[in-house]
Amino acid sequence: MRPILTLAIASALAAPAMPAAAAVVLFNGSRENVDAPGPAAARCGTRATTNVRNIPPTATSSGVSNLGTFTPTLSHCIQLPLSAAVPTPFDLGEFSFDFGGGNVLFGTYSGLLTFLSPGVYAVAQTHLVSGGTGIFANASGNFGSGGTFSFIGGRPTVSQRFAGALQLPAIPEPATWGMLILGFGAVGGAMRGHARKRRRRGADAVLT
Repeated sequence: MRPILTLAIASALAAPAMPAAAAVVLFNGSRENVDAPGPAAARCGTRATTNVRNIPPTATSSGVSNLGTFTPTLSHCIQLPLSAAVPTPFDLGEFSFDFGGGNVLFGTYSGLLTFLSPGVYAVAQTHLVSGGTGIFANASGNFGSGGTFSFIGGRPTVSQRFAGALQLPAIPEPATWGMLILGFGAVGGAMRGHARKRRRRGADAVLT
């Protein structure tokens, strides 16, 4: 009976050791890129595909944020030529922000390009996070970005700032890890003690 009681106590110790609720984390920073012509995407149909990739020296893409530096990759559909009279929408955007070490945030986006002066446009985007890998696994949330898009020098360049919030998966707190370790240790100790008693009873039966 004692082994069963011990296991019950150990299970009770382990039971409260549940992950904390998913954390809402502010996400803000900026990104810069110099584009190069990229392949068209089938999803864009007859519309042009605009790609942002980091393939030096023909294309560069970088970002900084409160969660660390990252390499942005983006692709969306847009109808060319750009209009100076009305904002030009773009959609079906797909993005990934690679923070290194297997930590990648990804999702979709859409936005508008608004004429400012010849060769310069204001760009505004809305990003919807659909998941990620590493610390961003099962992430969700959204963030907006705004800045300028220009091609005065012949190479399209983008400079944007962004801000929003992410919902990241729960990560056990230090105290929770302690309860987990205590609970599992108690379970292991109880099982070993129970096994020793069974071996002793077997030995006693052989001797008698």
